[in-house]
Amino acid sequence: MPALRLAVAALLGLTVRVSGQAVPALDHPSTWQGILGSGSEQAIEVPPRLSMVRFIDALHESEASFRDAFAGYIAAAEPQHGAEEEDPETEAALTLEHHEEHWRNRFAVFIGATTKSGNTHLTIGAEYERRLSDLIGIGVVAEGSPGGREFVAAVPVFFHPVHELVLSVGPGFAVEDGHAHFLIRLGIGWEFEVGDSISLAPTVSYDLVEGTGDAVAYGLTVSFGF
Repeated sequence: MPALRLAVAALLGLTVRVSGQAVPALDHPSTWQGILGSGSEQAIEVPPRLSMVRFIDALHESEASFRDAFAGYIAAAEPQHGAEEEDPETEAALTLEHHEEHWRNRFAVFIGATTKSGNTHLTIGAEYERRLSDLIGIGVVAEGSPGGREFVAAVPVFFHPVHELVLSVGPGFAVEDGHAHFLIRLGIGWEFEVGDSISLAPTVSYDLVEGTGDAVAYGLTVSFGF
């Protein structure tokens, strides 16, 4: 670069070449006229003498101007995040508000079958869930066979680790032939939304029944959120 070569020459008093021409001295008017006026139709007046202090000051001003221009370019190139970024707390609040509007309460109807000790019979049930947060809900479940041979009730805690997956666990009791038995119910389901507040979920529940053997209930749950 011509400016850099001139600076080195001015500091060291050496002869440099600019545009293929030797520059023996920087303080000669014809030298400056030949360098700065090359390629230009207008003559450039250069003082007969250019002191070293003024020359160095000019270089410093050029460096400062370059730094300011470069900083402005970097600032303009950086993306603006101020108004476009979503606050994580605001986003979480909006998500919870959406669930409160559509899923604060849920009523569901279950139809399927129950298999126990090698026997399978039709099972119809209902459940209610009160959503306590975006992750957890608590509710009640009641299921029975049409003939009244068996009745199951439980108070499960529902977990929603992802939007579609529903896990549940809770205590309850099973009534068989007039006798009540304590049980622990484990459940899993996968919801498919079919409307703003309606979903279908294949559901499987495993009942650990005290004294009478375990049972598995499986079927389809139709849920209505409100």
